[in-house]
Amino acid sequence: MTETSPRPRRILFLAGLLWLATVGMGLGVLWAGLTTDFIAVESAIVGVTPTATQLLVLYAAIGLFVILTVGYATVGALLAGRGGAGRIAALLLAGGFLFALVPFGYLVGGSLVLSDPGSTLFNTMFLLGPVAIGPGYASILPGLAIAFPDGRLPSPRWRRPIAIAIAVIAVGTILELVRPGLLGGAPGTHNPFGLDALPAWAASLADPLVAIGIVAITAIGTVAVVVRYRRGDSVERQQLRWFLAAVTLAALPLALSEVPGTAGPEMGLVAFAALLLVPISVGIAVTRYRLYEIDHLISRTLVYVPLTALLAGLYAAVVTLLQRVFQTVSGDRSDAAIIISTLILASVFTPIRKWLEWIVERRYKPTASAEHADPAIGSDVDGPEWEARVAAIALRVVRSERELHAAVEPPA
Repeated sequence: MTETSPRPRRILFLAGLLWLATVGMGLGVLWAGLTTDFIAVESAIVGVTPTATQLLVLYAAIGLFVILTVGYATVGALLAGRGGAGRIAALLLAGGFLFALVPFGYLVGGSLVLSDPGSTLFNTMFLLGPVAIGPGYASILPGLAIAFPDGRLPSPRWRRPIAIAIAVIAVGTILELVRPGLLGGAPGTHNPFGLDALPAWAASLADPLVAIGIVAITAIGTVAVVVRYRRGDSVERQQLRWFLAAVTLAALPLALSEVPGTAGPEMGLVAFAALLLVPISVGIAVTRYRLYEIDHLISRTLVYVPLTALLAGLYAAVVTLLQRVFQTVSGDRSDAAIIISTLILASVFTPIRKWLEWIVERRYKPTASAEHADPAIGSDVDGPEWEARVAAIALRVVRSERELHAAVEPPA
């Protein structure tokens, strides 16, 4: 017992340090982004004057960025030292810490550079922003997808493609680190680690290599999740469902933000907020607390998302049709069209909902363990409470069989 106790203490100590560092960087980002004039000065340098709405979106993005990184680090710190969750906890802590370096470098380092452009320390802090983009993104999502839920690779054959993708990101990051020139276009700044002898063609490869590595590691993470889901047992599939549900909720608004005519940056904010569900889902999956409730959440989502879309489309169509009828008859629009449309929606709501529930129940079948899971004990089917419950059920079955046998057989 005394031999194994120092290691958990060291792990918890390191986890606590990383968590405190992430929180400290988050506070620094809030200070630099919300109380200094760094954003206004940088906007003037690039010749852009942001509107009040754009500034509001930017401030909201800064706040969500801080919440996201601290959320990752917090879940990682809570899982640190827990049996079977050490590697996942390390990935969460590393992801939160490295991803927090990006806004910390750009905002905190950038604001300090404005006060003293020649400072080597301030320029080094500013350099953390672009340098941490590749490692931060790779560890916060694709790396987690590759190792989830047991912290190991799907098989040893995955080492080579993962190593190649990491090497590409590493080379691009190193080139970013030693690329000479101004930082962020700010006059008077310099890269303290810049190599003037670095060829221009090599310096220009920094950003493309990081982008290629990010795309590659993302593709590997996606394939890893699919492979694990196909090969996994019922418990592992439930864990992956939590992860996939959270990632999907973040990916959909992020994809919509790139579609012309949609909310744009505002939809990107929704994606940032949904990313916070990823560490929460990982914590639920690893601890297996309420693990099988994901089936209920998925089935409800599959019902109410199309239900909302159908009712919205039906309401718009009925209102438009009735308004045209009123215009044809009376020559003017009428509020009665809205009232009639609302009554129609109220009458068809329940039939459509039941129809969708019937379709989902036929197509989407939860696992057998989910159907029989007892919510009172969560989903910890390996614990002593579960064994005691099974033993009690078996004992009752044996007693019932004896009583039935005694009642049927005539006395000797």
